Amino acid sequence: AEETTLDLRAREAQQAAVASVSQLALTAPDLTHLMDKAVRVLAAILDVACVKVLQLQPDNEEFLLTSGVGWDEGLVGSAMIEAGEGSQAGYTLSVFTPVIVEDLATEQRFSGPDLLVDHGIISGVSVVIGGRDKPYGVLGVHTTVPHDFTAEDVDFLQSMANVLASAVERDRGEKAVLESEERLQAILDSASDAIISVDGNLEVVLFNQRACDTFGYTPEEALGQTLDMLLPRSARQNHIGHVERFAGEEAMQRRMSDRTELSGRRKTGEEFPVEITISKTERHGQTIYTAIVRDVTERSVAQALIRESEERHRSLFERSPIAIWEQDFSAVGAWLEDLHASGITDLRAYLRARPDEVEHGVNLIDVLSVNPAGIALIGTKSLDQLLEPTSEESQIAGIRESFITQFATIWEHSDRVQFELITKTISGSRLDCEFHFVASRTDDGVDLSRVIVALADITERKAAEEQLKDLVRSKDELIASVSHEIRTPLTAILGSAELLNNPDARLTETERVELLEVLTNEGADVANIVEDLIIAAKADIEKLHVMRVPVDLRVQAVQSLEGWGPKTRQQIHLSDDTAHCPGDPARVRQIIRNLVSNAIRYGGDNIRIGFGNRDSVGYIYLADDGPGVPADDVERIFENYQRGSQAPGLTAALGLGLGLSRHLARVMDGDVTYRREGTETLFELSLPLVTPGS
Repeated sequence: AEETTLDLRAREAQQAAVASVSQLALTAPDLTHLMDKAVRVLAAILDVACVKVLQLQPDNEEFLLTSGVGWDEGLVGSAMIEAGEGSQAGYTLSVFTPVIVEDLATEQRFSGPDLLVDHGIISGVSVVIGGRDKPYGVLGVHTTVPHDFTAEDVDFLQSMANVLASAVERDRGEKAVLESEERLQAILDSASDAIISVDGNLEVVLFNQRACDTFGYTPEEALGQTLDMLLPRSARQNHIGHVERFAGEEAMQRRMSDRTELSGRRKTGEEFPVEITISKTERHGQTIYTAIVRDVTERSVAQALIRESEERHRSLFERSPIAIWEQDFSAVGAWLEDLHASGITDLRAYLRARPDEVEHGVNLIDVLSVNPAGIALIGTKSLDQLLEPTSEESQIAGIRESFITQFATIWEHSDRVQFELITKTISGSRLDCEFHFVASRTDDGVDLSRVIVALADITERKAAEEQLKDLVRSKDELIASVSHEIRTPLTAILGSAELLNNPDARLTETERVELLEVLTNEGADVANIVEDLIIAAKADIEKLHVMRVPVDLRVQAVQSLEGWGPKTRQQIHLSDDTAHCPGDPARVRQIIRNLVSNAIRYGGDNIRIGFGNRDSVGYIYLADDGPGVPADDVERIFENYQRGSQAPGLTAALGLGLGLSRHLARVMDGDVTYRREGTETLFELSLPLVTPGS
C-alpha cells in the first residue's frame, strides 16, 4: 500500500510538472527559456543525472545539444552528436518510438556516443520531439547507475516532448508570420508607389514608406486617421462615393482595379495629381481597401509638354507648304520579311518584273493622315490613287518605281531616302517632285508604324534650272558669236587699213574709195554689235533709260538704211508713207536696224518697209517673202540669245536683235510683234501716238 501511494504521488508530480511546463510554453519569451525549465523539471522528477535536448540540424547529419543538465560546462550550445543510427539519438529518430537503455555498455542496437560515454552513462530513455513538417530533435534522460524506467516514466517523458513539440511549432509559426510580415513590409517599403490600406470606416491601417515620402506623414501620424487627410477638400465627397460604389459591386468581391485620375493632398497642403489603383479584400469578416497611389506630377508635366509639342507639330504639319503624308508601313515590313524568307535577294529586280506585287505592297500601306498641302498638290489623299488604270503608263511607271525605292529602303534596313520624281497630278498636270521618305529609328531598329513621306513641288525650280541651262548654253554660244561677229569686220578693217597704208600697193582712186567704204561699213557693224551688247547689258540690270521726242518713223528708217551697202539697199523697198509718234530716235533706229538685219538673214530677197497709223498707234513694218517662223517658236524668238537656224555672220546671229528690240519698244510703251500674212512674214514696231501721261 505504501508503494502504491508513492507511485500515485509520483504520477501526480509528473502530471503537475507537465501542466507547469505547458503553462510556461504559453508565456515563455523564447524556446531556450522553456527548454531549460523542462530539463530541470525532468531531472528533478525522474531523479536522473543528465537530461538533454538535441536539435536536428538542417543537414540532418548531426544534432546540437541545445539544452540540458548534468553535462560538463561549455557543452550545452556547442556539443555535436552524429544523427546516424549508430547513436541512441539517431536510432530513436529512425524508429520514431521511445527507446529505453538498461545498460549502454551491453547495448546491441547502437553504440554510445562520446557525450554519453564520457559522462559514465549507464541507463536512459530517449523520445522524439516531433514537428508538423520535420521533427525538431530528441529529448533524453540518463543515469550513471543502473535504473529501471517504468512505462509511466516513458509516458511522462513523451508528454514533456509533446509539450516542447507544440511550443516548437508555435515558435516556427510565429517566426514564419514575422518573416512574412517583414518580407511584406520590405516589399511595401521598397515599392515605388505609395500603398495605403483603410478599413470599412476609411481609417488608415497600412501606410508604407513611399506613402510617407509622397504625402509627408510618418506612419504614426497616418495610422488610425481617416483617408480625408490625404485628399483635397474638393475631392473628398467624390472619393467617398467612389469607394461606396466599389464596395457594392458583386462581380469583384475579392479584388478590383479601377484606374482613375485624382488629386492628392500633402501634409503641407500642396495638391498634386495622382493615379490610383484600388482593390478590396475580406479579412476576418472586415473589408479592407488598398490603394496604390502614384504621384504623376512629373508625368503630367511631361504629358502637357508632349501635348504641346504634338499640337505644335500638328500645326506645322497642317500649315506646312510641303505635302506631307503620315503612313504606317508595318504590314509592308512583314510582307518584305516573308519575301526575304522565301529566298528573294534582289528586291528591285523582283518587283520591277512583277507590277502586281508592287500594287500588293502599296495596298498594305495605311495612310494615317495627309496635310492640306498634300491634297492640294496631287488632288488625292493617297499616292496609290496615282496608280489607277486611267493614269498614263509613263506616270504609273514613275510612281511604281518610287514605291519600289521605298520598299527597297525598308528592305535594306535604312530609315530614309530622297530622290526626284516626275509624275502628274490626278488632273493630269506635270509634277516635278523631290521625294522624302523618313522613318524614326529605335533600339529595336526602324519604326515603320509612323513613316513621314513628303513631296516638295520642284516643278518651277526644274523649269528655272532648264532655263538657266539654256541661258548658260546661249551665253556660251553668244561669246562664240560675238567673237566671230567682231572678228569678221575687224579682219576686213585691218586688211583694208593695211592696204591703204601700204605705199607699194599702188591703189587706184576707185580702189581707195572702195577700201574706205569697207572701213566705214565694217566699223559701223562693230559699233552696232557693241551698241547692242551695251543696251542689252543695261536692260539686264534695269539701267536703260530712253527719251521721248517727236519721231518721224520714215526719216529714222532712211537713216538706218544708210548704214547698209548699196547692194543691200537695193533689196529694200521703202514706201512713201510715214508715221509720227513720240520715242527715242536712237533706240528707234536700233530697232529698225535689227529688224532689217533679221529680214536680210532669214527672209527672202524682197523686203518691204511700210508705215501707218492704227488705233492711236503709229507703226513701221518690215515684210519679206521668207519662210517665216514656226508656230512653236513665235514667242521664243523674242527671248534674248535665241537664234534661228541660220547664222551666216550678221549682227542678229548674236540672238539679241529681236529680244532687245521688243524690250526697247516696250520701254517706250510700244511693242514689236510678228505675224504671217499670206506668203509674207511681217515684223512690226508700234508706238503710241500720244505720250502716256502727256
